[in-house]
Amino acid sequence: MKTIRVLTIAFLAGLGLWSARRLLQPHGERPSSLPPVPPRMDHTHQSIQAEERDANPQVIKSTEQVGSPMPPSDSLLGSISDRTRAVVDANGSHSFNERIKEARVLGTKLTNNDVTTLFWYLTRKEQDSLVKNAVINALRDQEVPPAGLAEALIAIYQDSDQDPILRNYALQHLGLWYPKAELSEKQRVHNVLMEASQEPSDLAGTALLAAQRLSQDHEEFEPGQITESALRVARDDGRGELARITGLQVCSRLGATEILPVAIRLAQNGGSVSLRLSAIAVIGDLGDAIMLRPLDALSADANPRIQTAARSALSRLRGRLRMTRNQE
Repeated sequence: MKTIRVLTIAFLAGLGLWSARRLLQPHGERPSSLPPVPPRMDHTHQSIQAEERDANPQVIKSTEQVGSPMPPSDSLLGSISDRTRAVVDANGSHSFNERIKEARVLGTKLTNNDVTTLFWYLTRKEQDSLVKNAVINALRDQEVPPAGLAEALIAIYQDSDQDPILRNYALQHLGLWYPKAELSEKQRVHNVLMEASQEPSDLAGTALLAAQRLSQDHEEFEPGQITESALRVARDDGRGELARITGLQVCSRLGATEILPVAIRLAQNGGSVSLRLSAIAVIGDLGDAIMLRPLDALSADANPRIQTAARSALSRLRGRLRMTRNQE
């Protein structure tokens, strides 16, 4: 089961730092369009156990309204585990390090009251994204899926007063939770992700990535609709760089050749190096013979990183053209 893992507290400085990052890919240098908290690809022992259990487990029913702004009652706080109590820091006596340590070992068998208290904690408006991210991981890992998790994540995303980083995490978790969500939740999650893909902020990129990944196994996420959203984001000069990079990469993954004119323009004069690198990669992945000349020109660009990316794209494009000729 995929689980989001926070690698560094430095992300709290803002989403802008993320857009400056880049990855060195096998096909040459490309900027990263991964959200601030990359999904973990390995499987934990607990999640393997969860996959082996009954395919229709009993769902934990929360004893209070999910997302309720009212704090838990004294009787409820008295019935939760010491770990949950430390995580939510009900009495203000635990340090950040203590709380995140406990959040990472909450286990897979939380009680109804623990779940209710953690739902309440998630909706509190505070700069606590790393601990809350660990809590959401724990809730997603429960042997008995907690009812209302999707709605809690949607509430976090839709609350503009919440920490922007936590809103970003919520969208990522929605995408990862979708396969386990109840049927009654799936349409709601689908609609929220597609609506979020039109956000004017960089949240659009996070939603597009989630939708594109889900489209591989869930036909309700229509590639055509996702492509339209990605094209709209990538073409919009008023959008943030991060969202546009993601739009370009989603178009590439979906084989949307309609993006090529925009990719050529951005590769030649895209402003930031990261945006130009992403556009060049798209040309290498989707371009035709007409694109050889502009890529050749970019291989002599003044910026060494642009040169490297263009040469890599040229190599991939020439390889695809040779393969096409051999198949004719």
